[in-house]
Amino acid sequence: MTQAILVQSSKSQRDVRFDILKAIGLFCIILAHAEPPAYIAQLRNFDVPLMVLVSGALFYCTAQNKTYLFFTYIQKRIPRLILPVWCFLTIFFLSTFIVHSVWIENTTPSLSTILQTFLLVGGIKYFWIIRVFVLIAIASPLLLKLYRAVETPKRFLLTLLFIYLCYEAILTVLGDVNIPIIGSLIHEKVLMYVIPYGCLFGLGMMLPQLNKRSTVAILLVTFALFSSLLIGYSLRNGEIVLTQAYKYPPRLFYLSYGIFACMLLSLLIRKLKNASGILTNFVVFVSQSSLWIYLWHVFFLYYLDLASYRLPGMDDYFVATFLGIAFISILVTYGQKQLVSTLIQKTQFGQNYSELLTTMFLR
Repeated sequence: MTQAILVQSSKSQRDVRFDILKAIGLFCIILAHAEPPAYIAQLRNFDVPLMVLVSGALFYCTAQNKTYLFFTYIQKRIPRLILPVWCFLTIFFLSTFIVHSVWIENTTPSLSTILQTFLLVGGIKYFWIIRVFVLIAIASPLLLKLYRAVETPKRFLLTLLFIYLCYEAILTVLGDVNIPIIGSLIHEKVLMYVIPYGCLFGLGMMLPQLNKRSTVAILLVTFALFSSLLIGYSLRNGEIVLTQAYKYPPRLFYLSYGIFACMLLSLLIRKLKNASGILTNFVVFVSQSSLWIYLWHVFFLYYLDLASYRLPGMDDYFVATFLGIAFISILVTYGQKQLVSTLIQKTQFGQNYSELLTTMFLR
């Protein structure tokens, strides 16, 4: 891979391509939760792979010249993911108890649902993606060490391919095997996500270095894989099969489409590296605030679902749902950041707990 495209680390020359891709991924996830028609749901079904790829790219850009001690890195990184989520879940579940007690009786989340959601192993359905990012955060320093050990990008990609093929073999062998509860939890909630998304994260680490030729090559290979599997599965089932059917856990059909779409987007925006302006500032804000925007969209989506229960027909307007949820989530996140920033700057309490407040509310 020659003529590498390296991300500038200086603040004056921010590479906004990754911000654009991250924002696209986030908006596609919100769109999915607005329940669009099947064909739109399929077109946007590259969102999670895109977010993972971009995470890998950003990690490589910041870590390529650094040495990480595994446990030191985990000790710093995991709280930055978990603490905001736990803070949000506390707000979310308290609000549900209040609202359900005065509006809809006997439908408050169970203790089991609350516990599983906090542990990211079940419960509220929207939080499986947080588990994915926690798992790849744990795997990221190991992937960086692997990359340095194999010495070349080509060997690294071949190693990732071998690991992924082993994952597919594990699914084939263990897919129908009756596994004890603990083993099943590790198998279904950890291994079946950390391996494929870890490989995808590793591919993302190579994204800043891919030239146009290499990007096109990956695009063509993954498109050929996706097309072949689409034809094969559709002929076998007698109807068009969507990649969503192979998302939990992620399989080659789902991932090949995701990588193809990501490479296509990467090619389309490759000239926007140093873009600037109001729209760029907005995209950068969305990218940097993606976790809290995602969390707030869950909050408002939940209560929109309750309103739809009371007012049948509201869920027929997916475009309005998408735009409304996205807008209010971004607005609340912006207000939250402004409020917490002011608290840190102008109060003794904020200054005393600035690091904790920053970790919980400003990432």
